Amino acid sequence: MKIRWAALVLLLTACIVLAMADSRDKDGKGDSRFAFLGNPEDNSRQMFDSGKQIFRFDTFGDQVFWGDQLQLHQAINGISPRTALGLGLKVDSDALPSSVLEAIKHGKVNLDDPAVTRALIKEKAVVGVVGFFNKDSDKLTSVGLTCAVCHSTVDD
Repeated sequence: MKIRWAALVLLLTACIVLAMADSRDKDGKGDSRFAFLGNPEDNSRQMFDSGKQIFRFDTFGDQVFWGDQLQLHQAINGISPRTALGLGLKVDSDALPSSVLEAIKHGKVNLDDPAVTRALIKEKAVVGVVGFFNKDSDKLTSVGLTCAVCHSTVDD
């Protein structure tokens, strides 16, 4: 009797599970196995994009160290793009408007002006450097560094 009862419970459980699995894809779009978790390709693309964003722009709060304690922003406020590039900082040209790129190509941007460095940081074009600016001026009040400052490469 116990074996029959156990078999009946097992059979009913299997029927319920199969019925639930079959009803998960009522709209006919996609595989019902992925209905709850979403499409694996979309999920992986979203995770990859999120990882890129974190790698490039998340300071994990380290501006407290680089800005508050070391005052790195004070040095950056007075450094030119030419010097910054010489020290190893990198610029992401994809982050710049085409008009700025054209101006740089034609020598119309003063690469010895620290204001240009701050403008590049404000445009999020300096790889791995996140600037925090005074609302009333273009001066940095703090700076944070991301993973990308050390762990990225760019072409010249």
